[in-house]
Amino acid sequence: MKDGNSHINLKRLNQLCGLLDVSEGYLLNGASSSSENYLDKEFTDLIKSVSPEKQKLIYNVAKTIAETDMNEE
Repeated sequence: MKDGNSHINLKRLNQLCGLLDVSEGYLLNGASSSSENYLDKEFTDLIKSVSPEKQKLIYNVAKTIAETDMNEE
C-alpha cells in the first residue's frame, strides 16, 4: 500500500465480503439493497436536481412500479 491506496481483485473482495458477511455493494458503496434506507440519499439528490414537472414524472413512474410489485404479491 502506498499513499493509502491499494488495489484488490474481485476474488479477494468476495472473500472479504464473506468474512464480514456483507454484500459487495455494501462494502463498495456503503449501502445494502436490504437496508431500510437503501438509495434514500440518491433519490433525494435526484429529486432535488430536477424541475417540479420531472419530479412528478419520477413520482408517477415509481408509483406505477410499486403498484405493479404489490399486485404481483
